[in-house]
Amino acid sequence: VSQQLLPFASEAHLNRSDVSQQMQDQGDVPRLGKLILDYVRSRGQFGAIRDEMAVALERPIQSVCSTVWNLINTGLLVPTKERRRTRWGRKASVVVAREKEQ
Repeated sequence: VSQQLLPFASEAHLNRSDVSQQMQDQGDVPRLGKLILDYVRSRGQFGAIRDEMAVALERPIQSVCSTVWNLINTGLLVPTKERRRTRWGRKASVVVAREKEQ
């Protein structure tokens, strides 16, 4: 993890849980990221595919996909093995929100 990418990180080698917790604590999740995270959390373990997120949030699929990728890389969203069909009949992977650590 680069200090340049995560200026709030105190060490260069933080695990995903540390990074995502720092992002949440410091409010560094961008607006669309927060909308997506809130939407996926509202769906619990059922999760959501990117197409469902784009429709529900009335956002372009390209914006949703790149934001979901960032949320997965920071550990805030977790891909599952489950797949569902999109509006176009293609299979897409389901993501769920990482459960908050107690």
